[in-house]
Amino acid sequence: MILRMALISPLCVLALLCLWKSTSLAPLNVSHRLCSPQDEHCISRIDESANRNMYNAGKNMFEEEDDFILKSGPESTDTSSSVNKPRAAIDGWFKAFSECVGKSESELVKDPLRLNGGGYLDRKECNSFLIISNSSNSTDLTKDPLPETDHDHPVAEEVMWVKHEKMSADEVAKAYYSAQEAAKWTHLLREIGLPQPNYQAKDKPLYVRGGTPQGTIAPDLPSCEGRYIYLYDLPSKFNADLIAECDTLDRWLDLCDYLQHEGMGLVLDSSQEAGVLFPSGTWYLTFQFNLEPIFHARMKTYECLTTDESKASLFYIPFYGTLDVNKWKFADNATNEDRDRLGLDLVRWLEGRESWKRNNGMDHVLILGDISWDFRRLQDADQWGSKLLQLPQMSAPAKLLIERNPWHPNDIGVPYPTSFHPASDDDIRTWQSHCEKAERKYLVSFVGRPRPTIEANVRGHLIQQCLDNPNECFFLKCKHRERVCLRPDATTDVFLHSHFCMQPPGDTPSRRSVFDSLIGGCIPVLFDPYTAYYQYPWHLPEDPKSFSVYVSTELVLNGTANVIEILKKISPEERAVMRARIIHEILPGLVYSKPGTKHPSFRDAFDISIEGLLQRVANLRTQKAAEAQQ
Repeated sequence: MILRMALISPLCVLALLCLWKSTSLAPLNVSHRLCSPQDEHCISRIDESANRNMYNAGKNMFEEEDDFILKSGPESTDTSSSVNKPRAAIDGWFKAFSECVGKSESELVKDPLRLNGGGYLDRKECNSFLIISNSSNSTDLTKDPLPETDHDHPVAEEVMWVKHEKMSADEVAKAYYSAQEAAKWTHLLREIGLPQPNYQAKDKPLYVRGGTPQGTIAPDLPSCEGRYIYLYDLPSKFNADLIAECDTLDRWLDLCDYLQHEGMGLVLDSSQEAGVLFPSGTWYLTFQFNLEPIFHARMKTYECLTTDESKASLFYIPFYGTLDVNKWKFADNATNEDRDRLGLDLVRWLEGRESWKRNNGMDHVLILGDISWDFRRLQDADQWGSKLLQLPQMSAPAKLLIERNPWHPNDIGVPYPTSFHPASDDDIRTWQSHCEKAERKYLVSFVGRPRPTIEANVRGHLIQQCLDNPNECFFLKCKHRERVCLRPDATTDVFLHSHFCMQPPGDTPSRRSVFDSLIGGCIPVLFDPYTAYYQYPWHLPEDPKSFSVYVSTELVLNGTANVIEILKKISPEERAVMRARIIHEILPGLVYSKPGTKHPSFRDAFDISIEGLLQRVANLRTQKAAEAQQ
């Protein structure tokens, strides 16, 4: 351990992020270091507390009482009955982070908490994120606790964990610090996805610093130089064979219909006569966890694929890890060997490739259509998810996920797949026009289930506020057995007719419904900064106020905030500006278009992700070359 500390120390001089050395530091006056021996301890503590409760949370997910609405304050919440729920897991995740950032180096040497299988955020992952160029546009985050931007970031002092009555002042300070770190990582991920100044678009930059990755302007890219991608031809057991098992992949749902048409699902009636979903042939029954086959299908038609590994800037690994992990998630008598088998086989396959050995996977990308925690099992005693992303071999590659771990620098959040899959510029413009013309008869709506067993249940309070104001608020109640909320026509109809859409967290902070509402031109109301602000640096604007409304969970729980009254104070003119930005700037960059289609005027979620990944690799290569010359 002492030798390792000695090796890491020089690297830490170059680093951008660090953890506290002492609990006595004030939250706004922190000394910064990166890649200290605390890192593996802290990350393991964070991941451990989040993952430990996932199995029981999943088992009980479908056993809730649909009609229960929590109306009382947080002091009446029975936490003992929900200790194994995902929300409690996230709560424990924050507290674990608070504990570890306060440890001194000497304490950590005496009390290491290594992960099973050897996975940790070690210096390799830290090194692979030292990719901010030396240009004047880069932000030196060693000087300030938060990124220097023109926008206010909702950080931990506004989140329920910080103001929780049971938290000490020291825990409050550390939780505040953890959110600062999440904000910084998100800012850095945004920076690394930015093209160099000489990257020309047709009319304006594809990405706007301090703004949003623009889905509305497609860049003029006449050459594939620097854009070649090598698509691995994996053995079929890693992808196609899993699709063939579609009827056994989910305990409660036959996924065969959802996996048709390369993961987009069954084609829905989307004629204009249908009233809600059109233009024709662009709407599908898309499952929220089907990103892997959808992304793979788009990659197969990418214009700069190469079969020459020496030309490739990026290597794409088409592993359907979500289908594999879901296969075992609720399976009776499944073992951790079952859950890990395919992931370990994948690592062995990659390690046999010269293209992998050349950069230890730094220039590789893995697409995972599930949350990060489902691939970060820490202890063999746990019965949830795989340990794929905890393996040391998986630290260097980029991982695109629908929900990222905010403190893992190579986790990058990308949009959940929605049901809208356009095939042309006209399809996008037709839908944008439809969104603009929609009659917004509800001030606000909520589509979801009460979820009463979630600790500190904000959903119950929001539902009650909605039911108390039927003229301003519409509640579409989702019931597991009826599955009405799996019908895109039902949910999209609500979003099209609402000015605002409440998006409280569920099992984890992120929700597909955030993207469904944005696609419908509905302004999301968020209650947790980890739902979107610290998740999707390449696809959502950096300024949260430009596309959303944030209301503190704690203020809702203690009865201080009435969401409907807050939204009434936002003028029609302000709503119109926000909605116009959502429809015309953000919406095109959130959809995954049909494979093989071209959008001369737009960049979709796939395009933006690929551009960000290629820029990330370019910056990594520049950093590596600079280090070699020193």
